[in-house]
Amino acid sequence: EQDRTGQLFLCSSQQRCYAEIRLKRRERRLVDSLSSVLNYDTIKSFHTLPPQVCAIFEFMVLLTLAILLAVALWLMYLLYEAFKEESSRPWGFTTDRDKSDPQLRLPKPADIMFQAFVDVLFFVIGCGLFVLEGERFFRTYRDLSNTGFVLVLAFPLVFGCAGVLRIFLAASRCHLYYESLRHGMLLKLQEVQFWRDYLLLWFWVGVIITVGQAAQVVFWDRNNMWEDLKALLVFSSPLYYMISSMLDIQHAESQALQRHCILALEGISKDKPVEIGVRKDIEPIEEPSFVAMARQRKDFAETPPEASGSQLNVTDLRWVGFVSLKSSGANRIMLLLFNPLLLCTLLCLAGLSCSVCFRTITSKPELLNLRLIGGSTTKSFRPSLHHYQVLALKSQRLLGVSAEVNPTEISRLSMHQHSMPLASTTGASLAEAVSLEEDIYPVQVDVNVEDTASTTEYRVQVLKYGVLPESITFSGTTKSGKKFHRCVPWGYLWSANPLWVPEGLKSLEASLHYSHYVIALPWSKPHEDRFTTTFMPNTTKDDCERQYLRLHTATAQHSSTGGCFKVTQPSWRMCGQTSGKATDDFLKMLSGTIHGAICVRHWQAEGECQQLENAGASVLTTKNTSKFLPRPYEDSWEEGHFSVQLDMMVENTMFRILDSRSLYSPMQGITLTYQPLTSYQLFHIAAFSPGVKVRSGGWDPEISDHDSYNGQWRLKVYDSPRFKQAETMAIYIFSTDLDCYVSSLKVLALKRTWNLEPAPVTDAVCDLDSAAEVCDDGWKPTRGFQLPLQLFRDELRTSGMHPLQLRAKRVCESMEGIEDPKLAPKLWIKMTFVYHPEMQLSVMNALAPNASYNLFACEENQCRIDLQRRTAPPQKFSLQLLAQLGPEHVLDLDPYQEANFKVLDIDQELCNITLVSRVKACGGKLNAMLLEVPLDFLPDGLIVTRIKTW
Repeated sequence: EQDRTGQLFLCSSQQRCYAEIRLKRRERRLVDSLSSVLNYDTIKSFHTLPPQVCAIFEFMVLLTLAILLAVALWLMYLLYEAFKEESSRPWGFTTDRDKSDPQLRLPKPADIMFQAFVDVLFFVIGCGLFVLEGERFFRTYRDLSNTGFVLVLAFPLVFGCAGVLRIFLAASRCHLYYESLRHGMLLKLQEVQFWRDYLLLWFWVGVIITVGQAAQVVFWDRNNMWEDLKALLVFSSPLYYMISSMLDIQHAESQALQRHCILALEGISKDKPVEIGVRKDIEPIEEPSFVAMARQRKDFAETPPEASGSQLNVTDLRWVGFVSLKSSGANRIMLLLFNPLLLCTLLCLAGLSCSVCFRTITSKPELLNLRLIGGSTTKSFRPSLHHYQVLALKSQRLLGVSAEVNPTEISRLSMHQHSMPLASTTGASLAEAVSLEEDIYPVQVDVNVEDTASTTEYRVQVLKYGVLPESITFSGTTKSGKKFHRCVPWGYLWSANPLWVPEGLKSLEASLHYSHYVIALPWSKPHEDRFTTTFMPNTTKDDCERQYLRLHTATAQHSSTGGCFKVTQPSWRMCGQTSGKATDDFLKMLSGTIHGAICVRHWQAEGECQQLENAGASVLTTKNTSKFLPRPYEDSWEEGHFSVQLDMMVENTMFRILDSRSLYSPMQGITLTYQPLTSYQLFHIAAFSPGVKVRSGGWDPEISDHDSYNGQWRLKVYDSPRFKQAETMAIYIFSTDLDCYVSSLKVLALKRTWNLEPAPVTDAVCDLDSAAEVCDDGWKPTRGFQLPLQLFRDELRTSGMHPLQLRAKRVCESMEGIEDPKLAPKLWIKMTFVYHPEMQLSVMNALAPNASYNLFACEENQCRIDLQRRTAPPQKFSLQLLAQLGPEHVLDLDPYQEANFKVLDIDQELCNITLVSRVKACGGKLNAMLLEVPLDFLPDGLIVTRIKTW
C-alpha cells in the first residue's frame, strides 16, 4: 500500500524469477506537502485524478494561499495604521466630535460591525452545514442528472457569496446612517424593492432551486413517505442559520431606512423638558449625494452636491471602513477589519466549496464489511482494498456473498455476476447466493457501492481448488528379513492396476502423499513436481469432460466458454518427491487440516477403517496394514482390496474430498496381489527403421518352444527396396508399470545368440507411444535396442525365412533381492519377414449372373479371393486372374492348388487394357501371370502364393 519505486521481481521459492516490474516514480504534487493533515487514502486518490484536474486544484490552492498571504499583510498594515496618529484626514468625517443630541443613543461602529460579523459567522456555519447535509442527502437518494448534487457543492460559492455581500451591504448602510447622524447629518437612505435587490434575490433563487431539486429527487425515488420527509427536513434545516442571519441584519437596516433612533429618557423633568426635532445643526443629505462625495473622496463638511448618482452598492464596500477613521479604540479597529473580514469570508465560502469538491472527487463510497460464505479469501477485508480472490472447493456449487454499507452515505448497493445483475438495494446490507457452475471461468462477482458522485467496485474472483492424493508408498519386511519398498503414483492406481507385493510379508506400512491444486492462471506446460493447470483453447464441454479418460495426466477439469482448464498430475517419475511444503503453506492460509483413513473393501462395500496419522510435509501414514494383504482362498490367494478416505477441515467445517464414490478413486479400490504381473500386462513393443515398413502385431497367445508362458510379441517386417539397404532397426520396449523395465535384449538365432546394443531413446519415440518417458506427458519406462539388419537378412537366408526369436530380461526394482531372477518371466519377441508388399491381383473377366466374389488386398506372402455361387451354373464358366509383381520378383503357385489353375498366355488384345499394358509381355516392366480357374472348382478361398528371388 505504501509508495515504492525501483524494480519489483516475481520469484518462486526456488529463487527462480519469472517477471520483473519497473515501478514508475510517482510525480510529486502540492498535496503531498499536506501529508501530515490529509490521510494516505485521500492523497492516493488525488494522484489517481487526471493531470488536468490536479493542475486546476493546485492552481486554486496556490491562488488561495497567495490571497490569504496578501490579506494577512494587508491586515497587519491596517492594524499598524489603526494605532498611528494622523494629523488630518483628506476626506470623510475629518473630526471625531459628536454633534448629535445627547438624549439619542446611537450605535457605535464597533456594535454594528460586531453584529455584522456574528451574522456572517452564523451564515457561514449554516452554509457549511447545508453543504454537508446536502452531500449526504444526494449520496443517499439517486439523482440521475446530478443537478442537485452540483447545486449543493456550488451553493457556498455561487449563492452563499451573494448572501454574505448582502449582510455586509446592510451593515454598511447602518454604519453610514448612524455615523452621519453622529456628525450632524441625516442620511436619507432609499429603500430597495425586493425585486431590485439582486443579491437577496439571487440568494433566494439558489435556495429555491436547490431545495426544489431535492424535493423532486425524493418524489421520484421515494420509499417511505415519513422517512423521505424527515430526510428533506434535515437537509433544509441549515437554511435557518442563513435566513435568520440575513433577517437580523435586515431588521437593523430597516431601522436606518425609517430613520429611527433610540431616545434616552433618564433625566427628564419639568425643569429639563426634552424637545426633539428642533435642532438647527442637523442637515439632511440624500443617499446619492453622500455616495457621490465618498466616491470622490471629499470632505463631508463641504456643501453636498445635488442629489445625483446611484445608491450604495457592492463596489462601495471598499471605502465604508475608511469614512470615519478619526474614531479611536475598538471602533477604529473594527472599521479597519471590515474589508479584510469581508474578503476572508468570501474566501472561506470559496474554500468550503472547493474543499467539499476535493473531498468528493478524492473519496469514494466504501463497504463497511464484505463476507464470503463457503470460501476462503487470500486477504482479509479492508475498505480500501477492492480486489479479492476466493478459494472454493472444486465440488462446491454455491458461494454466499454478503455486503454491508452505511445507508446514510450511499445511494445504492448492487451485485453483478459477469456484468449480469443479481440484486440491488438502498438499505444497509445485501446478501446473495452465487452459482459457481458457470460457463465462464473464473466466476467473478462485482459488488458496486454507488453514491451520486461516484461508484466503487469491489471485485471478487472465485477460483476452484482441491486436495488430492499424489502417490502412495508401501514399505514392508518379508519373513526372510528382506526389505520391500515401492512408491505408486495415484493415477496408476486410478486406472485399476493391481499392485504386486511379495509373498511372506510379515508387516506392511502405507504412506499417502497428497498435494493441492488451484485452477488459476494456466501454465504453458505441466510441472513435474506439482499439480499444474493448463488450458486447451477451442475445446467443447464434452471434450473437456473426456479429459478424465487420460488417466495418466488428467486430474480435474473445468469447462469454460473459451476452452478447457485441465489439471495435470505431477510426473509419475517424481513419485513421492513432490514438494509438500507448498501444500502445507496453502492449508495454513486456509486454516485447514487433512484427515484420512483406509478401509477394507469387500464386494465394493467399505468395511473396517483404520485412521491415518499426520507425518508432516503433506504425508499421512499408518504403521500396520497387514489386514489388507491378500488372504488364502481354497487353492489360490484372494486379492486384498482397500480404499482411501480423505477429509479436509476448514474453519470448523468438514469436507469429504475423497472416498470410494469419488471419480478420482479406483472403482474397485486399491488391489494387492501375490500373482506376478505377466509380460502381456506389462509391456508393448514397437520397432522403427527409416523407410522400412514395420508392423507391431501384438501378443501371440500360442505357446512357443521356449519357456514363455506369457506368449510372445509379434513384429512384422515388410519387404521393400529400402529394407535391402537399411543398416539398423531400433526396437523400443515400453513398460506400463513404473516399477518394471527391460534391462537387456538377446537374439536367439539357429546357430548363435548375441546381445543387442542399447539404442538412444529420443523424442522421436513419441510418434510410437506418446506416453514414453521422454515425451511431454510421458511416464512409461522405455528402453531401446539396435538390431543390425544385415545380420537379420543373413539369418533369413540361412534359416529359409524362419522368424527371428528375441528374448528380453525384465527387472522390477521393488522386487530386486526378493524375486529369484531365474524364475522371473521372460519377454519373447517373434520377428517375421513378409515378402513382396507390392503384389497385385485383378479379375479380368465377367462372372456368371449367379456368381460373385470378394477380392482382398495382398499381404503376408499371399492374396485371397472368396467366390460365392447361389445355384449350379447352366454351363461351365471360368475365372481369369492377373497377378502382377515388381521387376525383381517372380511368381509361383501354391503346390496344393497348382492342378486347379491353368496358366494362359497374354495376347495383344489384353495388352490394350491399361491395367495389363504395364507387364513385360506387353512391353512393360512388371512380371505377370494370367491364371484361369473353373467356377465349378470353388474352394473357400483361392490362394496365390509368391516367393522372392535374391
